[in-house]
Amino acid sequence: MLELRNINHKTGDFVLNNISFSVEDGEYFVLLGPSGAGKSVLLELIAGLTFADSGNISFNDKDYTDAPAWKRPCGLVFQDLALFPHLNVFENIAYSLKRLNINKKIIKERVEERSEELEIAHLLSRKPDSLSGGEQQRVALARTLILKPSVLLLDEPLSAVDVSLQHELRALLRTINRSGVSIIHVTHSFEEALAMAQRVSIIEKGTLIHTGTTHEVFERPKSAFIANLSGHRNFFKVKVHQEPNSDLLRAETSTGNTIYCYGESSITEGFVLINHENIVLSMDKPDLSTRNNYHGIITDLHPCRFGYEITIDAGIQLHAQLTGESVQQFGLEQGSKIWACFKASSVTLID
Repeated sequence: MLELRNINHKTGDFVLNNISFSVEDGEYFVLLGPSGAGKSVLLELIAGLTFADSGNISFNDKDYTDAPAWKRPCGLVFQDLALFPHLNVFENIAYSLKRLNINKKIIKERVEERSEELEIAHLLSRKPDSLSGGEQQRVALARTLILKPSVLLLDEPLSAVDVSLQHELRALLRTINRSGVSIIHVTHSFEEALAMAQRVSIIEKGTLIHTGTTHEVFERPKSAFIANLSGHRNFFKVKVHQEPNSDLLRAETSTGNTIYCYGESSITEGFVLINHENIVLSMDKPDLSTRNNYHGIITDLHPCRFGYEITIDAGIQLHAQLTGESVQQFGLEQGSKIWACFKASSVTLID
């Protein structure tokens, strides 16, 4: 198990503040955060390319806090891959083994074995600049894995490849993980984290603000920052009151709007989350059993992957989606009046 305890590190004006987390043997752990949050600096600390001002880094209860990079059980794949352009693929993969003065026959066997596993054996004589982005990524992985690290550190591993290749590389990384290699994967992509992580940790401005399973972190975000990062647009801080003679709760937003929901009656303050797919839109006031019915004005309307995202000002700002066919059928545009409705049971109350 890799464990970081109370890691603090300052570089220029940036500070990593009291970072603590652990990664179990064979776990796929994702660090998610925006650019400049400190993700890459944290990987460099784990890898031993830089050193913490305070705190401890251990692996299987052995302290590696001050150990040089070459003594650590970690391998880092850089975001820019850092392949040597003057060396061919074989020489790139073999580079670290040659520096250890390992027998040439053993080097050849290990390079061929690893390149077969990563399906790049046919590229061994090629130079990096003749390879596709996906092929270069595989070479960088092979060069790191050739040393058989216990923990593989990945800095934005999918950012440099086309969307069409990302599914293929995700499958490859899962295969590597299933072989017993623990992985710490840094990304700014919510979709990437959701697809890959067994556990995820959110980092904001050098501080870890939530660690847990993807369900715990993304379905019950603890802040507006996490909600926005995970694509939740309808997320509001509220004060909660019990409805008289009912199990309904009345959540009051800072703008004075009421959102009806269900939840623990002991909660007096928290957040409510409404998934956009649970919001029903209608030109006329609908005859529905929905407890939350808002009449508002469309302030923004733009294409998205599954149709159109619509922003509605109804005292609170609600975000919903409609198909392109529905938008055209009802002639919706900025300034159109519309009803947005959702059930109390579709609202998630988070304390």
